[in-house]
Amino acid sequence: MAETDFTFKDATGATKTALAGANGASKLAPAAVLYAIDGTQLIGQKVRAASLPVALSSEDMAALTPPAGAATAANQATELASLATITTLLTTEAGYLDGVEAALAFILAKLLTAPATEAKQDTQITAEQAILAKLTADPATQTTLAAILTKLIAAPATEDKQDAIVALLTTQAGYLAASATLYAGTLTTSTSAAALAASQAIREVIVQNDPDSTTDVLIGNSSAQTIQLKPGDALVIAVANLATVYAKSVSGTPVVNYLGRS
Repeated sequence: MAETDFTFKDATGATKTALAGANGASKLAPAAVLYAIDGTQLIGQKVRAASLPVALSSEDMAALTPPAGAATAANQATELASLATITTLLTTEAGYLDGVEAALAFILAKLLTAPATEAKQDTQITAEQAILAKLTADPATQTTLAAILTKLIAAPATEDKQDAIVALLTTQAGYLAASATLYAGTLTTSTSAAALAASQAIREVIVQNDPDSTTDVLIGNSSAQTIQLKPGDALVIAVANLATVYAKSVSGTPVVNYLGRS
């Protein structure tokens, strides 16, 4: 039979509109109960699989209209594209993340095996506070510093003076060093002063009045000879050249022995 609308009252007494169709098919608004031609109730996918034409009322059409802001196929496509981009980025950046892990492992290896602890820091703070308390209670004053300054010598060591001392010590070290060459000889003196020998660079010389001499000799430079040596006596002279040492006899011709070193 042809489909017609009819009204009825339900169990609560409310008025309802129903659609009467052919072969017993019926629909109540707003809930729908669909039946196949053989009278079997169709639900969900069964309705879709059967591909049966369904006539909906205006109330049902309004109920099936999507709400404002509902998901659309276009929005879902955009979201899927964004997820694909994120996946690509995560795959690309995986190597960089591995690099960060390696760098963090390297840094961790460089950390101290026994790093600072809160307990040690507390101990350090206590010690520093004790020092601060001492400095606060008895600080250095201008008077104290002035007293210290007066204890310093009036002419303290300077770099130039230290350099001069170093030079002297170096020279003395040269005198004390072993000699590579010795210069030995004798001089038969007279009452006129004469050089021990010809020019010869040395560091020092030993001068001796020969033990077999019978008179004294006088030792000095070219202008004055003031050191008197008896037979067998000797002296050491630090001198740069043999020719600068002069000798003469008090009388006679005693022999003077010398030994120089370079």
